[in-house]
Amino acid sequence: MIITVFSGNGCIEKSMLAVNLAALRAHSRHNVLLIDADTRKYSFLWSVRRGSGGAPTLHLPVLPVVNVSLHAELEHLPARCEDIIIDAGGRDGADTWTALIAASVVVIPVGMQAEDNDSEDRTIALLEKARIFNPRLRIVVVMLQPQHTELSHPQRAARKWIDRIPKASIGATLIHDRSSICAAFRKGLTIFEVQPSDELAMAEMESLGREVYGAAQVSPGMATNIETADAALRK
Repeated sequence: MIITVFSGNGCIEKSMLAVNLAALRAHSRHNVLLIDADTRKYSFLWSVRRGSGGAPTLHLPVLPVVNVSLHAELEHLPARCEDIIIDAGGRDGADTWTALIAASVVVIPVGMQAEDNDSEDRTIALLEKARIFNPRLRIVVVMLQPQHTELSHPQRAARKWIDRIPKASIGATLIHDRSSICAAFRKGLTIFEVQPSDELAMAEMESLGREVYGAAQVSPGMATNIETADAALRK
């Protein structure tokens, strides 16, 4: 299955979420691949740092999209790859288009940072276009809650997105912006590999994983979605 983590402003929190969603599957012994299709390449840079500040315990390959298209990379993936997580950029381009159409679920992280109107409008337009070619696409808005902050603020931000995206849903799991997740990311590690472990952060990621991957089980298969993206790109 393909899960796309997408944000119009290209925030680093998006890449942190993509990395840890991929790690969750690897932790469950799935053959998972993280594809970095964002021009900022936060996920790929994370993989470069991997091991420099700790000892990775999970096999988590990261494929940067460079010199070829995302569509070409998806077409030539090995059959043993069970799960794909795409860290997608927010620009309106072929790679972003492919990432949205090929996905079973699109995860949109919403934090405290303000989204500029142009970026928000572009994001909504891309999601609406993707739904034309992929009507079963599920969109989950995930709230990122900084510590010591009133809950109402991210709720309002998430509700703003929900009101503009038909059939989107707010994830029941709240992801706290915990220092351990950030520290692990800077070292090229995941929340499942830090010592001492942050049990609350791990529990939150596991809860979000049940929401995201559980819903994806009833969505179109990987091959079908890639073929749909191919047809859309040819139009």
